[in-house]
Amino acid sequence: MTLIIPVDPDRPRPEETLRAKVVLDKCSLAILPTDTVYGIVTPVDCEETVRRIYEVKGRSPDKPLPVLATISQAMSLFRDVPPTAEALIRAFWPGPLTIVLPASESVPAYMTRQGKVGVRVPGCKLVLDICMALGRPLGSTSANPSGEEPTTMGYRVIKQFYGTVDLIMDGGVYGSGKASTVVDLTSGLKIVREGALSPEDIARVIESHGPP
Repeated sequence: MTLIIPVDPDRPRPEETLRAKVVLDKCSLAILPTDTVYGIVTPVDCEETVRRIYEVKGRSPDKPLPVLATISQAMSLFRDVPPTAEALIRAFWPGPLTIVLPASESVPAYMTRQGKVGVRVPGCKLVLDICMALGRPLGSTSANPSGEEPTTMGYRVIKQFYGTVDLIMDGGVYGSGKASTVVDLTSGLKIVREGALSPEDIARVIESHGPP
């Protein structure tokens, strides 16, 4: 059975955060509203549940899962943070930017591809509060069956995933509806996916801080 908790993502109550923590501490699967779209999440150190995300969503196993984290958690996941990444972090975190960099030793191998990890600090108090309560970040991907569009609608994820995940925090209609922009900074700068931030948004920050 799936537990459903109505929530205001911008003003979550402490008891709601605690309930989510208790569920996720058991290496369960949850669906949360974020500032972009609803996402399926589980703690990054829960290997079996990370693999369940792929099964529940029908996601190709060769696609890595990005990580949602607080800023301090995010910085610990990177082996190093070059000046270009620091500039983008100052400009866009918390927000709809996923940064790919070499992973630190603290990142489980199943969360990386070619030694890289993609991390985002979301602009959603609910998700940040849960990450802080757990004391660790969340592996995540958008809460939609592969091949379908991500959603900002709580009722839709309930319809699609009830019975296949352990918790759904229903924030109603929430999020921008645009996926995060993904930039790979492991060798220069590559925009892997255009999303809520345009290439021009990225370029303005890079140009003001010099080349990557």
